Amino acid sequence: MNVAQRNGEEIHTDVQSWLSKVNELIEEASKLYEDEGRATMGCYSTGSCPNVLSRHQVSKKSTKLLVEVTKNQLRIFSSVSYNPPPPPLPLTVTLVTKDFKALDSRTKTLTDIMEKLKDASIQTIGVWGFGGVGKTTLAKQVAKEVEESKMFGRVVMVTVTVNPDVRRIQGEIADALGLRFDEETEVGRSNRLWQRINQGNSVLIIIDDIWGGFELERIGVLQGDGLEGSKLLLTSRNYDVLNREMGIQVGFRLEVLQEGEAWSLFEEMAGDTVRDPNVKPIAIEVVKRCAGLPVLIATVAKALKDEALFVWKNALKQLERFDKEGMHEKVYSALELSYNHLKGQEIKSLFLLIALHGQRSVSKHNLLIIIVGLGLFKYVDTLEDARNRLDKFTKDLKASCLLIEDHSEVVEIHDLVGDAGSSIAKKDQLFRIDFEYESKEWPGKDTLENFHGLFLSGCHQDDLPERLECPQLQVFALEHQQNGLKISNSFFEVMREVKVLCLSKIMLISSTPCIFHGLKSLQALYFNGCILEDIAIVGELTNLEILSVLQSDIKQLPSEIGRLCRLKMLCLKDCNSLQVIPPRVISNLIDLEELNMENSFTNWEVEAGCNTKSCNASLAELNELPNLRSLSINIPSYKALPNGMIFSFFEKLQRFKFDMGHGSYYSSNDLYHYPQMLVLRFWTWIGYQELEKGIKMLVEKVQYLELNAINGVKNVFHDLNAKSFLQLEYLQVKKCISVEKIFGFRQLHDGKTLAGGIPFQNIRTLEIDSCDGLIDLVTFSTVKSTLVQLQKLSITNCEMIEVIISSSDQGQNVEDDEIAFPRLNSLELFNLPNLKSFCSQKSILQFSSLKEVIVSVCPKMEMFSPCVVDAPLFKGVISHKLDDQILWKGDLNSTIRKLFMEMLEEMAKGFPCTINHPLHEKHQLLLARRTYQCDVCRELAGYCWSYVCGRCDLDLHPTCALKGSNKAIN
Repeated sequence: MNVAQRNGEEIHTDVQSWLSKVNELIEEASKLYEDEGRATMGCYSTGSCPNVLSRHQVSKKSTKLLVEVTKNQLRIFSSVSYNPPPPPLPLTVTLVTKDFKALDSRTKTLTDIMEKLKDASIQTIGVWGFGGVGKTTLAKQVAKEVEESKMFGRVVMVTVTVNPDVRRIQGEIADALGLRFDEETEVGRSNRLWQRINQGNSVLIIIDDIWGGFELERIGVLQGDGLEGSKLLLTSRNYDVLNREMGIQVGFRLEVLQEGEAWSLFEEMAGDTVRDPNVKPIAIEVVKRCAGLPVLIATVAKALKDEALFVWKNALKQLERFDKEGMHEKVYSALELSYNHLKGQEIKSLFLLIALHGQRSVSKHNLLIIIVGLGLFKYVDTLEDARNRLDKFTKDLKASCLLIEDHSEVVEIHDLVGDAGSSIAKKDQLFRIDFEYESKEWPGKDTLENFHGLFLSGCHQDDLPERLECPQLQVFALEHQQNGLKISNSFFEVMREVKVLCLSKIMLISSTPCIFHGLKSLQALYFNGCILEDIAIVGELTNLEILSVLQSDIKQLPSEIGRLCRLKMLCLKDCNSLQVIPPRVISNLIDLEELNMENSFTNWEVEAGCNTKSCNASLAELNELPNLRSLSINIPSYKALPNGMIFSFFEKLQRFKFDMGHGSYYSSNDLYHYPQMLVLRFWTWIGYQELEKGIKMLVEKVQYLELNAINGVKNVFHDLNAKSFLQLEYLQVKKCISVEKIFGFRQLHDGKTLAGGIPFQNIRTLEIDSCDGLIDLVTFSTVKSTLVQLQKLSITNCEMIEVIISSSDQGQNVEDDEIAFPRLNSLELFNLPNLKSFCSQKSILQFSSLKEVIVSVCPKMEMFSPCVVDAPLFKGVISHKLDDQILWKGDLNSTIRKLFMEMLEEMAKGFPCTINHPLHEKHQLLLARRTYQCDVCRELAGYCWSYVCGRCDLDLHPTCALKGSNKAIN
């Protein structure tokens, strides 16, 4: 035992108890021995007679002692000592707190995480972001704050990495908890950790840098009931890992630093040098190239601190030309690790293609062309299959933080990530050459001969050779900034294996008719912003599957295009000068799956097969395309429709964008995410039953529906016979003077639904403008079962509307009932001269997400609603989208009432609520308060009263309006 104690071991408790007992027995035996000696003495002073009473007592004690000795002398111990567990290790947080707190974005995220840690219903929290964005630093700061606040009994932080060492992780957690393992197996140690975590003291377990496939149970962390008051904070580069595999309840994406924060951090770490007027402009550019990544900002700032001007210039040059051996080494390693961890070659190839474009924003249309042309995706039979897989992979790339955004039509990538991807692509003989930043010297012939892919940008006429010596090239992309780049007839002569050509801003004239001659392997040809006088040669490319002519100057599609019987996609989008498409060209493309003529050709012939030279294609040719699944066209008038045309092919369409009516339609970025779009403008809804039948087929599955100046439609739901509008997400009804009802149906009870679903159940945006026949928007009973997904509601310039939600069906008591708009965050009510309130019933209105409320030029609106209005996020009413004047009187009802009372006060000064002005006889002018410029005196007014015509966007200062003016007002 003495040896064990000298070795720092501790004696087992039962051994200590036994030893203590033995010592007591020895002491008792010694005392008894002394008592026995005294008992043998005589009764008298001479000692001649023994003390019988004393001897009897000693004998009795001896018997009892003997029993105790016998009981304790046979104890056997397997060991007498053990190594004690270490004391709990203090959490070491190596963090420069002042740097962290200087970043507002990080401070907000930290505050939000701390609030979620206090929430008893939240057990698992995730933080995800790009490598080097500061996830670990944030996690350490959370640990520091938690320790200081004593929110948890213990804080444990471990790092997993891409190749996790389970025993190391278990050991680090055990050390932090003061636990010593006796178990040797991973499972045994896992069970011990689980027991320790659930001993009663709450623990915050921070697990940093998690990758796919890692199981928390392996280290002894069981989620759900297995945590017993403890919580998890997990970090990863991949959102899907946290969400799908780890099951986080709430997640925070850590974004890159914005320009201001990035500069503040860099300036603080680089020191006074950046204040030098000669250095500062270079320093600003250096920071921009750091892409908002704290790890790169810190690395570069420390490297350049107190350095001379020439060192700064050299650093900027390095950053402009990505060099994984230079300052980018840390970031490059992080990116390469993320790239290598992507699952499968297909998604890796897609990432490299995005990076090779060299742009922050890359069109998915471009990517699809290259992917299909090269055959990168295996086991896809149609363009729709390829597009779906593309969407899946771009979503995964965003989750892996290799993309900033993944929109419906474009993806966004950081410059730095793109540079790293281009560097990685070189291993596969895929190269990007940017003549704006790099040497204008072409690589040597021996190098070019090995290229499999080449992406050129920033080149000018003098930069292009007569012939490009790349015999193994499979994809070639040329991006030119100015129109009219000319390419020689022999430029592609050696590229016999090329499968994809993407050409931007080039000019093909009659003197270059043979430019594509001999390219028999070509699968995809893409023109963007080109001047195309003659592309008849394209008809010889009989293996072509994709022909895309986007935003190009082309007046006639040559008849030779009709020979491309293998063509799957023909895109002529935004070719405004296209006037001629010969008959039978479209119908000959029997394999065609996608036809996109958005904002393009509109000269449809009524009759197909016209024999005169002036004849064009007919819409009837669309009936002869059995594989057509995606169609985007403009039909200027129903007169362009052939007699007896059957629209049965509408049923097969998976994607469509139809613009029917006068004028052209342009789909903005906000509308990209609607693959099924229908726009009807300046149309009379009578007389053409076959078209109406076809339109109703489309409306049943439409996501975006715009009705503009449509005559003959009184009840949108009923007249379009759209069953349930189950797919509709965006509805705009504008200038439809005949419309009286939008939601003209009765609520179905007893769990029944219309056409297998709840009507309008997916609508997100509803915009009603200039519909003077509309009295109300929806009834109480209808709104109870619809509009649950509505996020934006805008009702403007409707002359007769009196209430948004009107009285319910007769006989139904709705008082104290509840109407909920759980997702509505934006409400606009503008220029509604007869609007009295939002809801006419005394019920309860729930707006749990409502933040932005615009109410203006509604002179009869005395209150928002006679019912209770619950809008916890509402902070005030504004009079215009661009106005910064917010009116707030405690709640929505009180605020609207305040607006009304202010108008009454103004009227008491002699300003009527409405006036008819002789210089603007089109519409009445209404009194309203807003920020404006007077259209008479041209003075800029602050937030004050005005006479307004909402339809014409007209404002008159009250004094100018009442005294008149000699100027005509349109």
